[in-house]
This record gives sequence, structure tokens and C-alpha cells, in this order.
Amino acid sequence: MRNVMTADKKTLAEKDYRQGMKLKDIAEKYSVNENTVKSWAKRNGWIRKKVATENKKSCTEKVADDSTKNLNEKIFESVDSNAELNEKQRLFCAFYVQSFNATQAYLKAYGGSKKVAGVSGHELLKIPKIQNEISKLKEESRKYFEVGFEDYVNYLLKVAGAKISDFVNFGNRKGKNFVELRDADFVDDSALSELKTIKGDISIKLEDKKWAWGKLAKIFGFEGNLNDSDLPTIFIDNLGGKNES
Repeated sequence: MRNVMTADKKTLAEKDYRQGMKLKDIAEKYSVNENTVKSWAKRNGWIRKKVATENKKSCTEKVADDSTKNLNEKIFESVDSNAELNEKQRLFCAFYVQSFNATQAYLKAYGGSKKVAGVSGHELLKIPKIQNEISKLKEESRKYFEVGFEDYVNYLLKVAGAKISDFVNFGNRKGKNFVELRDADFVDDSALSELKTIKGDISIKLEDKKWAWGKLAKIFGFEGNLNDSDLPTIFIDNLGGKNES
């Protein structure tokens, strides 16, 4: 067998693995240690492609089988059906939607140096058929996690409206200042970025409110029309159904 580069071996080995070949047989085929193949599989999240059987299943069974597949399996099954892309392009798309890092996706799919991958990965993202496939895989991911635009807006609203007093009680009792954490069972911590104690003192950091307001301004068309100081008051009034004076 011809001598292939390690990166090519990984790509070909993964393809064999997904088709059901045993790790031991893959190691022998590419003249590498079996532990090396195990490392490749674990590090790169290799998924075996399920072989279809001749036995017909009911619709209920098919739905049950589909629901037990993890996201990686769904992504690889979806990308495998795209005949417009070659094998490495399909691998690039699959790896890209797992990390959204074009350089890392290129290295996993094609190999080579990081410098080449940094340029070539972004060039691949400019190809229309790859853009279309990535859009399709993103939609597959969205359906898997059942996340929609409404969830995104709700999160932004939580971040934009979060206050320190949502997480702690503080004030003065009998001439002494106090700070107490609120009970976790009664707190929505989705807008909380960091919570820690330093030598007995409580340190709390919220997610970036300015970032959240900026995103909301773009979504609702306020961008360019308001000053930063205007956004919170006017936007909250609008959400509450109040008319601007």
C-alpha cells in the first residue's frame, strides 16, 4: 500500500471506522499502533455509520431510533447525503458546525499546517455549495436542541434587565452593612457570568448588558436611532406597551 501522510491516514481511517471497520483492522491497514487509532477516534469524535437492515420497522420504531441519535451522528448522516461535495469537503462542513472554527475544521478534514489551514479554511467558507451545506447542518443542530429565535431574544432580555439585587440582598441592619446571597432555588442564574468568594467576600459578575442591548437594538431596529443612555428606558417602555411622549 502506498505511503500516505498522517493527516490523510486519519481522514481515510475515520471513513473506514464510520463504515464499521474494527480499530485493530484499521491499525493494520494503515501501519499504525491500535492505541494511536483509538486516540484519533476519541480526540476527533468519530461516529460509526449505522448500517441499514432489510427488516422493515414501524414509523414509531423509526422515530424512536432517530431520537436516540446524538447530534454528531445526525450531522454526519446529513452531510453524507450531499453528492455535490467530495469526501473532504463533507468532513470540513461536519467539523465546522461542531466548533465554528474554520482552521480547526480544515486541519481535521485535510491535514497540513496551521498556517495553510488558516487561509484555506476561510476560502472554503466562501464556496456557495459549502455555505449551503453548513446552513443545512446549522438547521439540523437547531432542530436537535429545539432552540429558536424566541429563545435567543428571551435570553438577551434577561441579560439586559438583570440586576445585582436579583442575586443578593444587601443593606444595613442595626448600623451594620450586610450582603447575602439569595437562595439558588429562587434565582434565575442565566444572566450570571461569575460567582465566587474571595477571602470571605462575595464577587458577582453579570453577563455584558451593553452587548445584550446592542443585539436587541439590531433585532428591533433601534440601532442608529438612539443613544446608549436612551436604550434601556425607551425599550422597556415599548415592551410594556407604553406610548412614547
